[in-house]
Amino acid sequence: MIIFKGASVATLGVTVAICTYNGAGLLPATLSHLRAQIVPSGTPWEVLIVDNASTDNTAEVARRCWPSDSPTELRIVEECKPGLSNARARAFSEARYEIVSFVDDDNWVCPEWVTRIAAVMTAHAEVGACGAVVEAQCASPPPDWCRRFYLYSKWPVGDYVGDVSETLGVLMGSGLTIRACAYQEITAKGFRQLASDRTGNLLMSGGDTELCLALRLAGWTLWLEPMIRLIHFIPSRRMDWRYFRDLVRGNGFSSVRLDPYFWALRSSRSRLFRKLSGSWLWQALGTLKALCQNLLLRPYKTLFRDSVRLEGDSDVVRIENFIGRLQGLWHHRRAYVGNRRAVAGASWYTLEMRRR
Repeated sequence: MIIFKGASVATLGVTVAICTYNGAGLLPATLSHLRAQIVPSGTPWEVLIVDNASTDNTAEVARRCWPSDSPTELRIVEECKPGLSNARARAFSEARYEIVSFVDDDNWVCPEWVTRIAAVMTAHAEVGACGAVVEAQCASPPPDWCRRFYLYSKWPVGDYVGDVSETLGVLMGSGLTIRACAYQEITAKGFRQLASDRTGNLLMSGGDTELCLALRLAGWTLWLEPMIRLIHFIPSRRMDWRYFRDLVRGNGFSSVRLDPYFWALRSSRSRLFRKLSGSWLWQALGTLKALCQNLLLRPYKTLFRDSVRLEGDSDVVRIENFIGRLQGLWHHRRAYVGNRRAVAGASWYTLEMRRR
C-alpha cells in the first residue's frame, strides 16, 4: 500500500487500458506484447479494453487472443458514446488500480512496460502523468516524406528526461500513463475536456495534450522515462499523403480548444498583451495573415495542394495546419472567450500556477 498525493491509501498496481474502435485487425499483435510482460509477483496489474462503439468483432478477437493461461486478467467494457476522450473517461471509471496506462491498439510495448511504469509512478508521487519513448514501424516500405514526418523517435531522449513539465510541456498520447487520483482530483473540481479527440474515422486530436496541460495547471508534474518504450505500428493506409494532410488539418482544427490552457500557462510582461493575444480576433487575424502570406509567396502550393508534384512538401503541411486552425477558430468563435475564462477561473487551476 502506498500513499499518493491527492489520495488516501491506494493499491499499488497498473491498469493497462486499450481504447479501441474497430481494432480487431490490430489487437492480436498488441495483446501478444502485453502477454509477454515480465512483471514481479508483487505488482498487481490488469488489461482493460474499452470497446468504443466498434462495429466489427473487436471484443471477440480480444477474448480469443487472451487465453486462460495469460499472465493477468483481461476485462472488456463497452463505451457506446463514440470518441477517444469518452473512452478514456470510461477507462478511469473502470480501472481497478491507481496507475492507468493508455496503450493504443497499434502500440507494441516493451516487456518491462508494467514494471517500469509502476516503479516510476511509485518513486515519484508528484508525477501526474508519465510518457514513453515512441518509435515507428511501418507495415510496408514508406515513401520518403513519411520518413521525415513519421519515422523518428518521438522525443529526443538525450535532451528530455525526467521532469519535462517546463521543457516539453506535454506528453505523447501513445503510451500515456496517468495517476488515477490526479485525474479524479481535477474532474471532482469541475474539469471537463474541451478538445475533441478522435471519434470514429474523424481525424481530430488534442485530448491527450489537454489532459497534460490540465494536470500541469493543477500542480502535477509531467515525466518522461526513456526506459519505458513502445513501437507505434503504422498501417499502409496511414502512409497515404492525403490521409496525412487530413490528419494535419484535423490537428490544426483541434488546436483551437487548447488555446485557453496555453494562454493560462504563458507568462507575459504585459497584462494588456495577454488580454489581446488571448482574444479570438487576434488569433483569427494571425492565422489569416499566415495563410495570406503563403498565398502571396507560394500561390501554387496554397491553391493546388492536391497536386502529385507537391507530395511530401513541408510548406503544404504548414498550410494545411493553418487552414485547419482557421476552420477551428470559425467553428468555435462563440465559445472561444468563454472557454478561456472557464480555464482561467477553474477551481483545479492552483494558486501556485496563478502566481507565475
